Amino acid sequence: MFRSKNAEELSEEEYLELSQPFNDKIDDFMEKYIIPEFGAFYLANGYESGTIEENSYDILVNVILSLLGQTTDLKNRDAIKENIKIFLKLKYGLSVINEDPLAFDFVDKK
Repeated sequence: MFRSKNAEELSEEEYLELSQPFNDKIDDFMEKYIIPEFGAFYLANGYESGTIEENSYDILVNVILSLLGQTTDLKNRDAIKENIKIFLKLKYGLSVINEDPLAFDFVDKK
């Protein structure tokens, strides 16, 4: 069912009870799946095509986050960075061997 009130009509209590848990679920999904998958795609394709300038992993993660409009309010930034590495390895056969500057090694995608 959809809520009948718009956001401006919600009391603080209603917001905390209804909207905040939903927003938290969306943030969690973005941080666990969407951002890491996009980040791995961005890095792998940029690396393969030679279109990304050499930089540190942290700076490139900042670029990825800003492309997605996610520059603030990230609860699990370290987990996002680790999940990008997991996606890189599983989907693209790339293992991060150095973070500054970022460097990869090819691995088997078994």
